[in-house]
Amino acid sequence: MNQPAPARERILAAARHLFVTDGYEGLDNARLGGMAGVAPSLVDRMFPDRPTLLTAVVEREASELIDRLIEGIPREAPLEQMLRMGVTVFLDFVVAHRTEYELLFGAAGRLDPAIASALQGLRRRLANSYLDLFRPAVASAGVVWPSDAEARLVTQAMLALAEGSVQAWLTDPSVPSGRFVETVAGMIYRSLVPPTGTRPASTVRHITGGGVGTVRPRRLGDSSRGKTRSQRTNVARRAARQFSREVDFECCEPPATASANATEGVGVLTP
Repeated sequence: MNQPAPARERILAAARHLFVTDGYEGLDNARLGGMAGVAPSLVDRMFPDRPTLLTAVVEREASELIDRLIEGIPREAPLEQMLRMGVTVFLDFVVAHRTEYELLFGAAGRLDPAIASALQGLRRRLANSYLDLFRPAVASAGVVWPSDAEARLVTQAMLALAEGSVQAWLTDPSVPSGRFVETVAGMIYRSLVPPTGTRPASTVRHITGGGVGTVRPRRLGDSSRGKTRSQRTNVARRAARQFSREVDFECCEPPATASANATEGVGVLTP
């Protein structure tokens, strides 16, 4: 015969139901006790206030999502496939918990600092789980993070992208879910592993009075082989002139943000 679920689990299940149907204000101990089959005083001892109760509900949901990620994403899969599967699991979970997700990340998340803290804890748990799950595949794709702190930062950014995209999609689900998964997973993949040839070994920061830009130096080819010293010098001069004409400012800061000590035409090598 099946044993009844522990009182804590029954209370949390009832709290989730009331939160979905009646919102944050619907978390009443008397109603919770009646739905969970326990005395209201037990609910009060376990969860003395609404933020504590809702925090426990959020942690329970986070554990369920993390379990789905671990079970649904094979670690040996290529990074692109893992990302697609990860976004799929996340989207499916949100769709299945849509009302509470919208409540948590909407008005309820701003009602109390304790709830906002619980949501931050949820994000940290998810980020750590994603990092543990995806880091080997990211490394296999040739991406090396200098530190664990940078890896966590990038993972938080990826999660924020997925979270924001899901919220936008819930508001306007006109894009098919499969296309949504491909788009979001593709954006994350390209941000982690840029296409070949888009990351040079070094760049030149060209500082001028009007701003700061990044330029990509060209390598001299083999055209100077077999030439005299004078001819090689001329080749180098022509290459330098050509390079100076083709400087491409990829990102420019406003003049006000340029260094006060910047002078026209100063080039600084950066790694």
